[in-house]
Amino acid sequence: MKSTRFCVAVHTLVALAVKGGEFVSSEAIAWSVDTNASLIRRLMSSLQRAGMITSQSGVKGGAKLAMKPEDITLLDVYCAVEDKTRMGVHSTNPKCPFGDLVEDQMKVILAKGHTEFERVLASKTIAQVAKPAIRRVKRAARS
Repeated sequence: MKSTRFCVAVHTLVALAVKGGEFVSSEAIAWSVDTNASLIRRLMSSLQRAGMITSQSGVKGGAKLAMKPEDITLLDVYCAVEDKTRMGVHSTNPKCPFGDLVEDQMKVILAKGHTEFERVLASKTIAQVAKPAIRRVKRAARS
C-alpha cells in the first residue's frame, strides 16, 4: 500500500503558505486535499511537533505556518510525517552459494537510493512548491 502522508502534508503546508499567515481550518484543508479533516488534524499534529505549524482552537481557529516556507524543506516534512523505516534487505539462506552477494549488493544500492532521495527532498522547500499555487490564487483574485 502506498503512503500518501508526505504528499498530503506538503499540500497542507502549501495551503497554509497560500493563506499567508491566516489561520486555516482542517476542514478547509481537507476540502482542498479531498480527504477527511481527521486525517489532516493527525498530520497537523506531526507538523506542529516538528515546529512547522502552530494551531489555535475556537471559531477563528485552525493552523498557520510557524516557520517561513523557504525554511521548510521537503525532507523536513518527510521526516515529520513518514515512518523512517527504510526498505530492508531480506535474510538469505546461509547455504545459498550467492545469497550473501545479493544481500551485500542490495544494501549498497538501497543506501545510495535513499541518500539520493533525501538529497532531492532537502533541495526543495515549501516556498518553491507553493510559488505556482500562490501565483494562481493571486491571478484568480484579480479576475
